[in-house]
Amino acid sequence: MWKSPKQDVAPPTSVSIVPFTENALKVYPNPSNGQFTIVAGNDNANANVTVHIIDNVGRIAWRSNGTLNGNSSYQINAVGLAKGNYIIEVANSSSIIGRKPIVVY
Repeated sequence: MWKSPKQDVAPPTSVSIVPFTENALKVYPNPSNGQFTIVAGNDNANANVTVHIIDNVGRIAWRSNGTLNGNSSYQINAVGLAKGNYIIEVANSSSIIGRKPIVVY
């Protein structure tokens, strides 16, 4: 029987899962019209971050690169996003700092 060369590829041995960590990230106000403030833990002050807002099918609906200020906070102006539920994800150069569900009205 014919065998595809793709069948010789080993399956993945692990899956990376980043849980919704209660204290890793704060987002307010939530719900919002698209203007949010995010606050990461104090160990992330002045860190360069990438912020993604992910829709309910996993697509990146909005993204931004920036630097957390000395209070580990960052202002988001995503006005214009469609109304709905999203996940906000904040990552630094080495890992995902946190994810939180948000609502845009």
